Amino acid sequence: MPVVLLLAWFVAPLVGGGKTLFLRDVLQTHLADRIGLATSLRQPELPLIPLVDPLRAGGQALAGNLNALPFYPDNVLLLLAWPGAIGAAGRAALWALNAHFWLHWFLALGGALWMGRAFGLSRPAAWMAATVYAFSGYFASQLNLYNTVAAAALAPALVAAVLETAPGKAPAVRRRGLVCAALLWALLVLGGEPLLALLALALAMSAGILLAGRRALSGRLALALLSGTLLAAPQIVEALRILPISFRLNAAFGEPQAIVGSFRWAHLADFAWPFFFGRPNLSEVFAPHQFDGHTPLLFTLYPGLLALAFAATGLARRGRATSWGAGAIVVALFFALGRFNPVVEALWSLPWRLLRFPAKFWLLAAVGGSLLAGIGFEAISGRGPEGGRTRRILERWLLLFAGAYVAFLAAANLAPRAVKVFVGGLLSPTLPAATLDMQLVRMQGLAVLSLGLLALAWGLVRLGRSASGWTGGAVGALVALHAATQLWAILPAVPMDDAQAYLAPPPILAAIPAGSVVVHGANLDLFPPSTMNQGNYPDPRLLWRMRRSARELYPFAAMLHGLRSELAISAEGLDSFLSQALTVGVKNFSDRRRLDVLEALGVDYLLLDRELAPEARAQVLEIAREENFGQTVRLYELADRAREVEFATRVIPAPQMNAALEAIFDPAFDPHRTVVVPGTGEVRETFPPIGGEPQVRLVANRREEVVIEVSSSVDGILYLRRAFLPLWRVAIDGASASTVVAQVAHLGVAVPAGRHQVRFWIDRRPLAAGLGLALLGLLGLGWLLAQSPHAPRPARPPQRPQPLESAPVADAAASRAGGILRDTEASAGKESFDRS
Repeated sequence: MPVVLLLAWFVAPLVGGGKTLFLRDVLQTHLADRIGLATSLRQPELPLIPLVDPLRAGGQALAGNLNALPFYPDNVLLLLAWPGAIGAAGRAALWALNAHFWLHWFLALGGALWMGRAFGLSRPAAWMAATVYAFSGYFASQLNLYNTVAAAALAPALVAAVLETAPGKAPAVRRRGLVCAALLWALLVLGGEPLLALLALALAMSAGILLAGRRALSGRLALALLSGTLLAAPQIVEALRILPISFRLNAAFGEPQAIVGSFRWAHLADFAWPFFFGRPNLSEVFAPHQFDGHTPLLFTLYPGLLALAFAATGLARRGRATSWGAGAIVVALFFALGRFNPVVEALWSLPWRLLRFPAKFWLLAAVGGSLLAGIGFEAISGRGPEGGRTRRILERWLLLFAGAYVAFLAAANLAPRAVKVFVGGLLSPTLPAATLDMQLVRMQGLAVLSLGLLALAWGLVRLGRSASGWTGGAVGALVALHAATQLWAILPAVPMDDAQAYLAPPPILAAIPAGSVVVHGANLDLFPPSTMNQGNYPDPRLLWRMRRSARELYPFAAMLHGLRSELAISAEGLDSFLSQALTVGVKNFSDRRRLDVLEALGVDYLLLDRELAPEARAQVLEIAREENFGQTVRLYELADRAREVEFATRVIPAPQMNAALEAIFDPAFDPHRTVVVPGTGEVRETFPPIGGEPQVRLVANRREEVVIEVSSSVDGILYLRRAFLPLWRVAIDGASASTVVAQVAHLGVAVPAGRHQVRFWIDRRPLAAGLGLALLGLLGLGWLLAQSPHAPRPARPPQRPQPLESAPVADAAASRAGGILRDTEASAGKESFDRS
């Protein structure tokens, strides 16, 4: 109960809607996706399952973007009317975004508890294992990664579900395990992180095979996993539609191929001092070179000193579960070494760059280590010689950790220069002296606090013994002690801010008409240099920069207030290759050429936190400005930009993107009558007769359908302010036609002379096929529920099941029922594989 209450107390501000998480891509990336979903779900005239998000980068794929989690069940929270937290679609999106995190935090606690019980641990030991996992630095680091937290939370539960399907289980238990395995696997596939989903499946299958042999690979389990895959088919189908033209799968243009954040021996310091390399709520990490020049994917791995001590004690207890937990840690370390492991480096050529962040493999260590902690906790709570032996092992580990901290404190006082040089080498040779001194003071303070924690834990271990084993008070006190100290230690990984700071309309919004297309020049460094790091902030915390980005209408804030944000690509590389390549290319141009591109794309307004270059000012009109934290953001209206629909009679073929951009930079380029399309050959230009200019009327402009009436005496190209995606279909007067790429990344079609009605629409037939496959998955799930797995007939007279662990642990209740006390070796048979 103290563990659950602690967690509930911590997340209460998020549940009430008064606070929001803001770190990393919580707001910058995933809030935008939630807004797109919320808008569709809360407006009956829009499709229930939107395939594109019209507010972002011309309308990027939404249902096919794995990282948007478009089919994940907690999206129904976007419909809730929560007093004080839910109002407009933007408020609903922000609240549901945070709910995704705190709900999965509770799921992680429950899933790890279930896993411990499935492995045969007692309730107290399973609670310790669950507390170690849910309050670990590893899991806390997931609370700023929207598309990894689901997999991290559900992985232990999948292990438990597969263990319950093992032969020898009661029919009702096996049926429950099969159904839960199917549902959990479907959620993992829908969770947006394929690698973590596969790792969770590997954990579950390896546990089943190790503990139950080949019989664990039953046909019913295979059917359950197949049913789960079919349940996720709509997302799989839509992802396969967009992947061919995605930025991630285009090898010719993309991020440098490198493994980021490989594990180094210096990272071990984080196991003794949480956030050794810098707290994430500060503006910078102390040692980016320790993570290959990037921000670390996991801000801390700190498991807690009690967790380390219990896990080390669990290693001394031989058994299959111990071997599984230790093996998971070894495999995790093998892959976490990244580019320092030749095998991992060779695997870099796999599709999707699955091993770009080898730190993702720490999932295995976190799950395996939490089980070992539970095993160690159960071992010390036994009575008799074995319980006393394991308690002594635990006490030695606690004393060893205490000795290490005492040695550090002594060295810091007796040889401060040597310690300073050593710590500086671990962090960064260029770290300012003042920052290094502050870090050393922090390390000494944490060392003193750690000594106090170790002394308290040692005292509870010593005082908790009694003639019948451990007292319940000591058991509960140790679990609560670990939860409380860990929650305090990992707080920097879960920073919160007032939600109203991001929901309140900024003053500059009043100068922008609703539905306009905007670009913020500092976003993704489109118009460098930015002044974001030069503001007069009250302190170094990142929240002030996030507040400023909201006031200056960065993409997430612009979309929150109903604006369309061009070139607002997502960070995962699943947007259109053309849109992302154009966004990357714009950074290398002059201000004047950047404005040329924005005019061709039809951008209405540019927000910039610096002065525009003098040679580019003739292309814009400054209409507003606002000061934020000592810096000024300016709002420029582009004087001559493409409209929502244009009909071009001058067609410039370009064999590749650079040639297309050169055509746009040409002073003769007119965004209203000139279009650049892929191809080779001469410029094709037709001149309508005087008074016979093409007439274009926008009949319908919906999320997934655009209807235009065109009247022209000459041929031309009709193009929209919509991103080119393979999802779009087009018909001219009802006859199917082919879409073309216009203006590098937008959607167009060739239209012959005459009067025509042109209709663009999103093809939803593949989605219907995916929903049909999901229905088959439901039928498979129903069949599993209807079946009654029979318990296997014993080939010999019934006897006690083989123990999960070979270590002797007495079962007092069974001893009383039998009326005898067996010796230490015989008591091992009392632990059943189906103890739960």
